[in-house]
Amino acid sequence: QGNYPAAGAQEEYSRYAELAHPIPSDRAAYFRGLTAGVEPGPGYRLLCLLARERLFRAVWTTNFDNLTPRSAAIASV
Repeated sequence: QGNYPAAGAQEEYSRYAELAHPIPSDRAAYFRGLTAGVEPGPGYRLLCLLARERLFRAVWTTNFDNLTPRSAAIASV
């Protein structure tokens, strides 16, 4: 129909999210709802321990769940 990116295209994921929720605030609310009440798991705690030991200085992620910064705040990193 011309509205959909080719499979594997860079914008594939974001395009489908925009089609499902055209209003940005609705889109943000949908994704916030997916992670509401979710607590960081052991991997996030380990990430903070490694950061505390200065094994790295930054984390780049495609995740939209805010679990990485929440874990860092809990661990005081």
